Amino acid sequence: MIGHLEELIKAEEFESAAQVIPTLKNLFHEQNEIVLTLDDLTIMLVQHDPECQQKLDDLKHLVVG
Repeated sequence: MIGHLEELIKAEEFESAAQVIPTLKNLFHEQNEIVLTLDDLTIMLVQHDPECQQKLDDLKHLVVG
């Protein structure tokens, strides 16, 4: 799912990418730091922030460890 999110961000399909976030939040609902990162990423996607790729990298680091 994170790979799909990354593909959407690279393709600059920010609205579609933002629609993936709720599913990820449900998967990681018990991991507060990941949920907060997803919230930040959602805001960045809505604003079409070019730094959202960096936030996605932060998320991947949190998930993988």
